[in-house]
Amino acid sequence: MLYAISVAITNKIKGLRDSAERRLNNKLIQKVLANPRSIVVTRLQNVGDMVAFIPSLTKLRELYPEAEILLLGKHKAGIETIKGAPFIDGILEVGKGSLGDKLRLFRLLRKKGIDLYIISSQDQGRVPWALFSGAKVIVAFEEVRRYGKMIKEKLRFLISIPVSYDYSLSEAENNLKLIQTLGSTKNLPSIELDWYSREEVNHIESVLAENGISNEDLVVVISPGTKRPAKMWNYQRFGKVALVLHEKYGAKIIVSGSDHEKNTNEKILEVAPFIKNLTGKTNVTGLAYLFSKADLVITVDSGPMHIAAAVGTPLIGLFGAGEFDKWRPYAKDDCLVSLLKHPCRCSPCTYYECPRERHECMEGITVEMVLSEAERLLKMTGKISAAN
Repeated sequence: MLYAISVAITNKIKGLRDSAERRLNNKLIQKVLANPRSIVVTRLQNVGDMVAFIPSLTKLRELYPEAEILLLGKHKAGIETIKGAPFIDGILEVGKGSLGDKLRLFRLLRKKGIDLYIISSQDQGRVPWALFSGAKVIVAFEEVRRYGKMIKEKLRFLISIPVSYDYSLSEAENNLKLIQTLGSTKNLPSIELDWYSREEVNHIESVLAENGISNEDLVVVISPGTKRPAKMWNYQRFGKVALVLHEKYGAKIIVSGSDHEKNTNEKILEVAPFIKNLTGKTNVTGLAYLFSKADLVITVDSGPMHIAAAVGTPLIGLFGAGEFDKWRPYAKDDCLVSLLKHPCRCSPCTYYECPRERHECMEGITVEMVLSEAERLLKMTGKISAAN
């Protein structure tokens, strides 16, 4: 009996102590959220991931107009995408991610004094980074979706403000929940990607002029490249689409991409040699400006797909067996987007290259399907006659 009473009293005292700690923590959190001076946001990935995160950064700046907002980046192209954006104050590069790089980063952030540390959905497992950086308040997802599976954050007890992940939302929409949890309005913001420099604008205008392309032309940009061959569409099919649009409507066709995509793009030119080849002639924000000059962009599940949607150019995105619901692009207001996907049993796909005899997910998207959507979008924008 005495033991039972002792246990009950001990548990009661522990409960009171835990309750007091929670109240103290809640007061600290509310104080930080009322007026954070310094905010760190992680987004370590590449172009498409970074573009999908723009709405969250936009809402964060709207919520805290006076705070210093620093973005933690790693991939060169991802950093290039966001560099110069008006809603962040600086970019901190992680480097190669070695222990020395991390320790230098932690020391820098501790010295600055970080009030609020926000971890994006793609950066699961970075909670210790926030802790070692001395962040007062950590905002992160308790679990995230990866290739159709929900994966829990191992150190979720360290998260000051845990956010629930919604399987039905896109990547952009889920990350907006991070900011909404802090007090942002729930309306979806418009997306902008227009911080290209005067030099980039002049360069693209010069390249277009050199290739005989003017503002009066019907311009279609094909961007066939992607990091994963499993997401690629057959180059001959891209070429056939270009042939029809050129011969039937007089469209000026441009192929774009990085130097890594040179071989693939040259194969497309073998099918349609009239195509203007701008491979390797743009950086990320220069590509955004090029897309803004086009009447239609045709691409695959890739960074350029997200760029085209962000600048508002009519877009046809060819989706393979990847996570369609998660990675559907967040488009600028009134942007016409057509996403073509052939259903297959192996979705969601985790392979770098398709291991099957037949690349079913991409082969199921035909030239006729793409042409039909191209004509529909161009008629909707008045670029070709509805009578055609």
